[in-house]
This record gives sequence, structure tokens and C-alpha cells, in this order.
Amino acid sequence: MCFLWLMGNTESLQSVADRFGMSKSTLHLCITNVDDALFQLVPQELVFPKDVSVTHAISTTFDRFPSVTGCFATIPYY
Repeated sequence: MCFLWLMGNTESLQSVADRFGMSKSTLHLCITNVDDALFQLVPQELVFPKDVSVTHAISTTFDRFPSVTGCFATIPYY
């Protein structure tokens, strides 16, 4: 939760650590662990289309957002 809070807000590390009742070093360790886990998932979860026609077809669904090809928005709930 602290990782999501830090990524989704503009609070400082100290402020987030205080909010979740932990030290800055513990928060840093949590952030690093989650970041490392997400980084390992990137190759299998984040795939860009290789065909230009597929890229164009996807980008037309995001016509209100110029230069956006698509988005990744599935977060499993455990």
C-alpha cells in the first residue's frame, strides 16, 4: 500500500513513512522490493505491437490522447 501511495501522490518519503508508521529506511526497502518485482514482470506483461497497422488500430481508441498507443491497467487484487 505504501508503494501505491508514494507513486500516486506528491508526498515526500518522510511524509509517507509517517503516514504508514514506518521508518524512512523501511519504506525505502519496501519501495525497492516492489519496484524490483515489477521490473521482473515487465518483459512478460508489457508487450508492444510489432505490426504498424495494429499500433494504428490501438492508437485510434485513444484519439483524445495524442501519441498514446495504449495503456496497461490491470492490477491483480490479492
